Amino acid sequence: MDGHNPQLGGYNVSAECFAYITSQLMKVTSIKGKVVLALEGGYDLRAICNASELCVKALLEDELPEISAVSLETPPHLNAVKAIMHASRTQRAHWPCTSRVATRITMSHADALSCEIEEEETINAMSGLTMSMSSQSARPPEHDV
Repeated sequence: MDGHNPQLGGYNVSAECFAYITSQLMKVTSIKGKVVLALEGGYDLRAICNASELCVKALLEDELPEISAVSLETPPHLNAVKAIMHASRTQRAHWPCTSRVATRITMSHADALSCEIEEEETINAMSGLTMSMSSQSARPPEHDV
């Protein structure tokens, strides 16, 4: 069941996706439990009920259903990309973390997650190189006797 009928914006966001977004918002808030959800529309009562129920489960930190692979591999709708880019620019002063993910806005969740993992692995590898180089340069030079 989609949270929005495709004719009403074309987003096709599932109830599971709304719940996942809610759980991700909860992870980035600095004060636990300070996420507010507002209902808008009500065009499809079954869809809004399903999405609301799963979002409340996310707020309660209950286990959530998995999102389909198709949903995870689908890039966001162009209108969503535009809205997210605008919000990112607007909130950058207050939420610097939005700058870090700005390059991934057009990617599917699966692609963005893959890039994030690759970035973490690169940073870990580079920090390991820096540490080994630093420890080698800290040793006194060896002299032949």
